[in-house]
Amino acid sequence: MESVTLSLIFGSVLLIIGIYGTVIAWRFYILLDSPADKFALQVMVAFIFFGVLGGDAVVGSAFFEGAWWPFIALFTMSGFLILAFSSLHYLRLLYEEFGSKVNSREERKHIPVGGFIIESLEGIKTLLKYLSSKSGGLFVISRRPQDEWEEEFEIKPTKYLLAE
Repeated sequence: MESVTLSLIFGSVLLIIGIYGTVIAWRFYILLDSPADKFALQVMVAFIFFGVLGGDAVVGSAFFEGAWWPFIALFTMSGFLILAFSSLHYLRLLYEEFGSKVNSREERKHIPVGGFIIESLEGIKTLLKYLSSKSGGLFVISRRPQDEWEEEFEIKPTKYLLAE
């Protein structure tokens, strides 16, 4: 009697997890583009094998002693294989897309932190050029029109906001 109760509990939990995982994976399948949508589809199929069909087989094993074990083994193995191979395939795709962290590290650009006291226009121009080269661009907020600002400081900002 104890094994029947455990089979019903475990089978029900598997069914709930399987249905939940299938629904979530289906939503991702609809929302994502290739190749992520293919991965979501494979995860959904794995949840169907692991949870839905496996849970059905476990619940069924409560009523038919020993007759369901081949189905439980088949569904569990199938779900695991689908999940394992699709996960490894997707990891390979991610590696091809983004590459290795070790091989692709760039020299970090260090932007000085703090305040600056500059008393000449040439010093300001030099500092702005330096900061622009280290940061990849400047965001300027000024009361002057952009063309006047660029002419005076001899640099073109990436973004410019005219404050009035």
